Amino acid sequence: MATDFWVSSHYKRWIVDRVTLKQSRAEFDIHYVVDPEYLDFLAIYFANGRLKIRPIYPRFRI
Repeated sequence: MATDFWVSSHYKRWIVDRVTLKQSRAEFDIHYVVDPEYLDFLAIYFANGRLKIRPIYPRFRI
């Protein structure tokens, strides 16, 4: 494990911005979807699912 986050493999490989992430998803997922608009529908569906899974009551902070 690197002592400096900015030179670690985690930063270099896995930290990406939203634009890069959306572009890479579009390039890969477009092979499996007929209409690109369906990708947006799936993103909305899974975002709503994450909200339902989230705990209702926030954790207490001390």
